[in-house]
Amino acid sequence: DVCSSDLIQERVDMISNRNSPIQDDYLEKYLTDDVADVRKLNPTATLDAEAAYKGTDFVVIVASTK
Repeated sequence: DVCSSDLIQERVDMISNRNSPIQDDYLEKYLTDDVADVRKLNPTATLDAEAAYKGTDFVVIVASTK
């Protein structure tokens, strides 16, 4: 499973609805592609960082550059 954590509900909702909160061709394709391997990853999002990180194998931190 892939779980994202964010501080803003709108972005959590976008990811949960398989919409990219950022302009990135690869991420947009990943979230909307109906390939079996993509569905297996089960992307979700939450405002609860502790829940998102619990039991993870690794964490990726993304920070805005603007």
